[in-house]
Amino acid sequence: MADRFHLWSNLAGYVETTVARHRSCLAEPPSTEQAVDGPRADLDGAVAAARDAQFEQRAFVRHARERYAAVQELKAAGVGIKPIAARLGLARGTVRKYYRATSVDDVLAKARDERGSILRPWEPYLTGRVNAGITNGSQLFGEIRAQGYPGSRAVVLAYLRPLRAGGGTAAPAAR
Repeated sequence: MADRFHLWSNLAGYVETTVARHRSCLAEPPSTEQAVDGPRADLDGAVAAARDAQFEQRAFVRHARERYAAVQELKAAGVGIKPIAARLGLARGTVRKYYRATSVDDVLAKARDERGSILRPWEPYLTGRVNAGITNGSQLFGEIRAQGYPGSRAVVLAYLRPLRAGGGTAAPAAR
């Protein structure tokens, strides 16, 4: 028998996965101040596009797409989970995940949201500094390094690139 905690935990997990899967269906609410939000919306889109492009270039995303295609091809041929696992050299749980998924985005939805950047805790600080007019990547890297940032300069520069290209006011970092 499941207790209340596990029921709520499972429900929250499914809601989170569903929202992540259908993120593109959600529309931004119309703004009353179009002139002020114009540059911010452009920067939000640029940052989101840059994050999506970086996510798609990762090796685990390519492997997930390849595995999903292989499992679905064998599933269409009528092969079961155990034989697929043996044929592809994957764990049965992994094959089951790809076997039951309706699309590769179902598999990647959780990874897309939970694999946060090492820079995530410093993003609000960086966007605030860009809003203040400081766009020198080396200077900003030094500032957050002094605050305890353990990552590389390249990650900071990649985050700043769409903000600099926008030329306007940077939006606060989205969670």
